[in-house]
Amino acid sequence: MKQNEGKKERKSLVFRFLNTVEQVGNRLPHPITMFAALALFIVLLSGILAAAGISAEGEVIDSTTMEVTTQTVSVVSLMDRDGLVYMLTHMVTNFTEFAPLGVVLVTMLGVGCAEPPDAQPVSMQTPASIPAASIALLLRFMVCFPPFLSW
Repeated sequence: MKQNEGKKERKSLVFRFLNTVEQVGNRLPHPITMFAALALFIVLLSGILAAAGISAEGEVIDSTTMEVTTQTVSVVSLMDRDGLVYMLTHMVTNFTEFAPLGVVLVTMLGVGCAEPPDAQPVSMQTPASIPAASIALLLRFMVCFPPFLSW
């Protein structure tokens, strides 16, 4: 009888970390539900803070004179008619002017086109089938690559 037969094999730190991330991720609600809940929260919060008269003061650079000036910004309620009109008329520009969104959409399109339709997606493989060196390389790439995407 071998010595190691009765003992469980100890899993690597990377494997345990990825399993924990997966378990936490499985408990999260659907992304659309989270988006809608956070959007509703922001609308309600803007109404409460605007009713309370909250404002912030800070120094900004005037682009015409290049001088530092003090500017006060007040919270604008999104719960009234003007707020609803603002949200609906600026919805498209809000998303199109957010630079990282384009990178994410193009990446998702590329991944969707690159994977064969009948194959199991790489993202759905068990962490044990992915070498630890590949995960480390992928994490380094993800951390270092985004600054180059904004050029």
